[in-house]
Amino acid sequence: MNRPLMFINNNVVVEQLQDRVWEDYKKIKGGDFRSWYDGLSPVEQAAWNVRFNEVSRNTPEQTS
Repeated sequence: MNRPLMFINNNVVVEQLQDRVWEDYKKIKGGDFRSWYDGLSPVEQAAWNVRFNEVSRNTPEQTS
């Protein structure tokens, strides 16, 4: 997809940002989450929150 930036749909850009932040998130260790999250820009934090909520909603609940 080598279209000029002015022709890219904002939804595509947002989706790409969510994908990048989510892939980074999957590589961090549990104890490092807070510092990693705090190091994100506000836009990246929002992208992560949206993706986290999407994944959480689509994951079946586990019962013990």
